[in-house]
Amino acid sequence: MLPAMAEERLGQARIMLERRGIVAPAWIGGVYRAFIERRDFAAAAALRERHPDANLPEPPLLRDEAHGDGPTVLDATDDGRTLVRRTLVLEPSQVIVVAGCHFSKDAVRDIEADPALRTAFSRHVIWITPADGDPADPALAQWNHEHPLAAMRTVYRANEWPSIDSWAMPTFYFLRNGRVESKVSGWQGQRDAVMDGFHRIGLGP
Repeated sequence: MLPAMAEERLGQARIMLERRGIVAPAWIGGVYRAFIERRDFAAAAALRERHPDANLPEPPLLRDEAHGDGPTVLDATDDGRTLVRRTLVLEPSQVIVVAGCHFSKDAVRDIEADPALRTAFSRHVIWITPADGDPADPALAQWNHEHPLAAMRTVYRANEWPSIDSWAMPTFYFLRNGRVESKVSGWQGQRDAVMDGFHRIGLGP
C-alpha cells in the first residue's frame, strides 16, 4: 500500500492526465473511484459523461441529513440510487465493529448462534464498513436484511472516526466516553477477548 501522501499525489496526477485527454482507460476507472471515495459525486458524474465508453456506473445521488457533532455514515435508500448521509450519536459505552470481509461473515454467523454473544451484540454496537466500500452495493442491502443484528453502515469519510486506527476487518473497538479501552483484531479464537471487551466498558451480559 502506498503512503497516504503518495496515494494522494497519484490521484492528482490521474485527474490532471484525464483533464488533458491522455489518460489510459484503466486510469479513468481509478479517477472515478477516487471521486466516489472522496464523496465528490458531481465530479464523478461529469467524468462519466465525458467518457461514455468507459462503462462507468452511474454515481448515486446524495441527500445530506447530517447534523451536529459526530461521525457520519451513508445509508442507501430502497431505490438504490440515493444515499443519505446521517450523523451517528455515540453512547458513553460504545462498541464499534469494522466489518465487511468474509471473516466478518464468520463472526456474525457465530454471534447469531451463541446466546451470550447475541445478547452482548444486541445493544450499544455500531457496525461500519470502510469508506472505500460501495454504500449502494445490493449485496450490502441484502446483508442488512439478512443480519439486522449486524446491519452495516458505510463510513462517509475515514477522518471522521479518529478512534479507528485500523480499517482491517473485522476489528472490534470498545469505547468508553470516546476513548478506546480495548481493541480486538480478527475473529477466529477471539470470542473470549471480545466478551472481555464488553465487560471492560460495563456492557457485559
